[in-house]
Order: sequence, then C-alpha cells, then structure tokens
Amino acid sequence: AAAAAARRVAFCAAVAYPSTWELDGAVAAAMLRLGCFATAAERYAALGEWDRVAECYAASGKRELALDVLERELGKTPDAPRLLVCLGELKDDGDLLERAWAASNGRDWRAARALGRRHLA
Repeated sequence: AAAAAARRVAFCAAVAYPSTWELDGAVAAAMLRLGCFATAAERYAALGEWDRVAECYAASGKRELALDVLERELGKTPDAPRLLVCLGELKDDGDLLERAWAASNGRDWRAARALGRRHLA
C-alpha cells in the first residue's frame, strides 16, 4: 500500500486544481444562491467584482449601499461597462445602459440584454 501511495503522489502536480480566486467565486455564487447576500458580498468584494457586490446589496435591500459602491468604483474607472450596466439597472436609467454599450464597443452581453429588456418593456 505504501508503494501505491508513493506512486499516486507523483501525479499530484498533474491534477488541475482550481485557483483560490475560482474557489472564492464559487463560494460567493453558492452563498448568493442560498440567500446569504452579506457573505456573498464580502467574497465578491475580496475578488474585486464590484458589480456583483452591488447586486448582493441591492438584493438584500441595501440599495443605497449598492449605489455608493458603484459610484465609488465608477469614480476610479468611469467607463467600466459592467458597473455602468449595474448602475443603469438600479437607477432605471437608459442613458447609463447606452453608455455601457458604447464603452464596450458593442460587445458586453449584459448591456445588450439590459437594453433589450428596456426596449421590449
């Protein structure tokens, strides 16, 4: 049995372990699905996924905190499409959604989906 264990250890490096960031993202997504919005927001904040932090805050009824996070981060990166889409959806502002679409050069699927929903409503 010891020889078999030593042989298996040699292949440890060949296993594709997920990175710490992937694991934290998976834990945050699981917390979000379970309704643990504060825990999910903390995990997403550690990963720097500010749009998801704002979504967690908004889902937990902390809309003002979500707006603060988005406006703070947009102060640092004013043309971040994901942040613009999230802010546009929270404020129900079509101009922000158009700005996100333009900032992404017509590539961001979130902006396209939000604009489509807005036009079809």
